[in-house]
Order: sequence, then structure tokens, then C-alpha cells
Amino acid sequence: MMQLNHSQLTLLQILGDGCCHSGNELGQALGITRSAIWKQINQLIALGIPIARIPHQGYQLPNPLALLEQQQIANALQQHGFNRFFNIHLFTSIDSTNRYLKDLPLSQSIRALSILAAEREGTERKTGMYTQVHEDSSTVVTKQLSSTVEFRMSSIDICCAEIQTQGRGRFGRNWHSPFGENIYCSSRWNLNCDLSRLSGLSLITSLAVLATINEFSPSSDIKIKWPNDILWRDKKLCGSLIEIIAESHGNAQVIIGIGLNVNTDTKNHPLPDKPWCSLYEITQRQYDRNQIIAKLIINLEHYIYEFIDKGLNAFMDEWNQQDYLAGKYITVSQSSTTISGVARGINQEGLLLLEDEQGVVHYLSSGDTSLHYNRPLRKPAKGDEV
Repeated sequence: MMQLNHSQLTLLQILGDGCCHSGNELGQALGITRSAIWKQINQLIALGIPIARIPHQGYQLPNPLALLEQQQIANALQQHGFNRFFNIHLFTSIDSTNRYLKDLPLSQSIRALSILAAEREGTERKTGMYTQVHEDSSTVVTKQLSSTVEFRMSSIDICCAEIQTQGRGRFGRNWHSPFGENIYCSSRWNLNCDLSRLSGLSLITSLAVLATINEFSPSSDIKIKWPNDILWRDKKLCGSLIEIIAESHGNAQVIIGIGLNVNTDTKNHPLPDKPWCSLYEITQRQYDRNQIIAKLIINLEHYIYEFIDKGLNAFMDEWNQQDYLAGKYITVSQSSTTISGVARGINQEGLLLLEDEQGVVHYLSSGDTSLHYNRPLRKPAKGDEV
């Protein structure tokens, strides 16, 4: 884990306009020599920041850059009426946002949030490498949190980074993470429910993410590939990784990691294995990632707690509208077997229904899906479950 120093932050703020700035100009702005500027620039380039050195002119970023800011995320959450205690952990570089929250002691988070709950509006308290921000004390009082357990169950931890060095998706796949362009965000939720009620949570997470995307970049071409990939025209736009930890007294700790491609020009980062895309590629617009993160958290809260209250059945119509695989001939690869057939949607437990060539419907809880184009499809037989 690391943070940018003051000089590096200032440099990125200046270069963030996408214009060329000379070494003399940058040195005067920071009060340091051109040689010192050169050293700081090299350190930023080593992080993967694509700063171009233009001979006899200076330094320039290929695109405008706006860094993540804790206060902006916190303000956006509050403006949207988010009424839970939250703790924001923001890093320049981290191995994995999911891993950080898994390793973060709950006692540390609760202690920090307890202090914040007693402070008045607008106060920030810095602890270590992150800033914790929270709402005004009047909201805290109305919650009437009578115990540490109740306090914990009403709070979440949010971890974001400008770059992940060991980000991963399902099946341990690496997640490509260009600096300062996309969203690498994990959130830890403490849920008062048994593990058996969380079957299908990955699907609900995908619906929440897609709802967020559609608020900023609505498109009928954006769909969900079971269980939790989001695609635009067959290209991967977003992925998520959910880790559930069972606890005593029927509680569960859920960590939801989301990788959403936002401002990346994918032509500059070609990947050999699978095509991918970004919101920028879809709309040719740059987005404020702070606002998107806030809306992600807002929508996750709404979808998660409605799911716990009503179950997956309440979301079946929405899922069917967004199902990328429905009616397509696919192969599902599992640890030791592969099954091919036509995807027939999901059932109320979130299992994928796959009809093979003999008309037998298989119920799959996990697997890696791949499509077969130009394959003739068997029409659903009368009475088939879809």
C-alpha cells in the first residue's frame, strides 16, 4: 500500500488538465528544482501513470485526470441520503481492495467510527493512511445505537484505490488496473442474516451495478452475463468478486469488490485474451469516478437489503430483462466438467438453467460461460422450465 506525496499530488493536479507543462513551470509551482521535478515524474511513471515527456516542451498526460477524493465521495453519499455510518479507506496503490477489507480488524473500524459518531458536522479525522468521514451528529443521535453490535451492523467500510497491483476476478483471474482511470472499489457489509439467505447475492450485486451504470450511461446494449459480469456488445465492462464470511449468531460479513472500467481508452491497453470496454468507449465522455462510487454504494445498499427482505424472486423480472445469456448456446466450464446447451435463464435460487441437446435441464450454481455463435438453437419444449 502506498500514498502519493504532496509534490506528486500537486503534479497530478496540474497535469490533470491534459495540457503540456514545462519543467520550469512545474518547478515554480512546487518550489523545487527541475531535477527534483524529473525525479517525481519518474516515480509517477513507475506507478503506471502515462506521463509523456515532450522534448523541449515539458510533460503531458494523454487525457485529463481527476483523482479520487474521500471528501467528494463522502459528500456525494450524504447528498443522496445515505444514512449509514461509513468509513472510507482510499489508497494510491494497493494489492487488492477486497484483501484489505478482509484483513481489516472489525474492532479497528468500529473504534474509528465510534469516534466519528461523536464529532460534529464537517469534521474529518485522519488515521494512518486513510481518512474517515461521517455525517452530522444529529443523524447519529436519531439512530440510537445502543450497543457495539448494533453500531457495527449499521456501518460499512469502503476501500478504493487508484491502482490495484493484484486485483483479481472470479477463478483467480487478474484484473487489469490502469492508474486513475477506472473504479477499483470494495465494500464490507455486516448483514444480520443466515448464509442460506444469501444464495443469489452475486446476481443482485450485478443488478445494482447495472442500475448505477444506467444512471450515468444508459444503453440497451449493456447486459449481465451470469452470474456477475457486465458486458457491452460482447465486451467486458465490469466484473465483481463477492466473498462471504459466516459469523456467529446468524450474521454474515460480505465483501463486494467491483472493477468498473470508466475513463480508459481501451485502445491504449489491448488485452490478448478477452475484449473489454469502458464507459468512455461507449459515450466518448469522461466521468467523475467519485460520483459513480457514491451511487454504487447507494444502489448496493438498496438492492442488498431488499434482497434480504424479499428474496431473489422480487428481482426475477429485472434479471430476465438484463440477461445476456438467455436463449444463447453456451458452454459452462466447471472444475472437472463442461456442459453445453441453451441458456434458459435462472431459477429462484439464482441457478443457471442450461438445456442440453437431449432436452435435459441442468441447474448450475457456478462455472465459466462461453458462447458459441451461429449454433442452431432447440426451441423450448412445451412445459420447459425457464
